[in-house]
Amino acid sequence: MFKVPTRVRPHGKGVVATARIAAGSTVWGLTEPSDRVFSLDELKRFSAFMFFVFQQLGFRSPYSRLWVLPSDALSFIKKSTHFRAPNLRYEMDRLIAIKDIPADSELVAPAEMDLDVVWKRRVPQGSTVAEPSLKLYLNYVRRVG
Repeated sequence: MFKVPTRVRPHGKGVVATARIAAGSTVWGLTEPSDRVFSLDELKRFSAFMFFVFQQLGFRSPYSRLWVLPSDALSFIKKSTHFRAPNLRYEMDRLIAIKDIPADSELVAPAEMDLDVVWKRRVPQGSTVAEPSLKLYLNYVRRVG
């Protein structure tokens, strides 16, 4: 759950800090049971619809290597791209501010938290695959562990 005051901006503006965040501060931390954690075996039992929902809202923890479905607006946070550098880092199931973040600034997480980014790195160039199927994605997951 978020540990600092935030709000979701409409129209694709992501999550913004409503107060200044000091470098090194915990911005978000995994808080069970409100944030749900799933193993790969549990993920395999998801229906195709539930997997689609999870793909839109969840992420794979780079630390615990478990699958996380946050209970708050974390799924609306922007991920880093070529044009947008992260101002957060993921460390031991927490998001930590890399630098001071002024109030009303967008929070940007590392790209590794985006399942679509992870998947798209594995889709062959020139492929017409628009959305990964559950079977293909789980095959990818089995290969990378």
